[in-house]
Amino acid sequence: MHQKLTHWKTLVFLGAAFGLVAVGVVAFVLRSDATAANTTDWPLLTMTYQTQHMVTGSTYNETRRLTYNSRNSWVEKVIAADPFEVRQGVFSTVGSYRKLENGQFTHYDAASGSTDVEETERDSLTIPRAWLFANPIEGQEDFLGRELTPVTTRTMVCFEDVCTDNAPGWEFRYKDVVVVYADDARGIPVKVVDNFFEVTEVRVQGEREVVR
Repeated sequence: MHQKLTHWKTLVFLGAAFGLVAVGVVAFVLRSDATAANTTDWPLLTMTYQTQHMVTGSTYNETRRLTYNSRNSWVEKVIAADPFEVRQGVFSTVGSYRKLENGQFTHYDAASGSTDVEETERDSLTIPRAWLFANPIEGQEDFLGRELTPVTTRTMVCFEDVCTDNAPGWEFRYKDVVVVYADDARGIPVKVVDNFFEVTEVRVQGEREVVR
């Protein structure tokens, strides 16, 4: 029933700021350790999003919330999920979390009650899942030589206490990959590849940085 957390290394050329989908990408995975070439960071924010996980070949929906303090301090927690059934019974991932704090990466699996703790490497960038790191819009456009397209998202985006439903954003397409970012220069993703990852709400503690 329980699949032990596997720590894979992302084989990625970060190049300029854009590193997970670009010429030179070898692979990207759920949990990535990448060269810390990009030192841009987000401000404090909370992000609630829909995603999926797979158990014994079947796909189940999850809602997760990321509380982000800095690139070295964050918690991603499962706050709602479809129950799944295996031979041992019916289980849920609600309450599971991934956390980076004080140089330690911790993963707790609520379905099995197990906890894994790992010391992080000094020069690595540990992120809660692929795409969840600051990825400046301007760097992507410069590196790939193309402009992002303005779109309307299905996400409520808040800067300080000012919130916008179905907020404006920027869409990037590269071959079969589609990524949508909030209208902020720091590159905050709100959707990746249809419904595999979609943010319902993001609250940023700070003002919006204009995309130029």
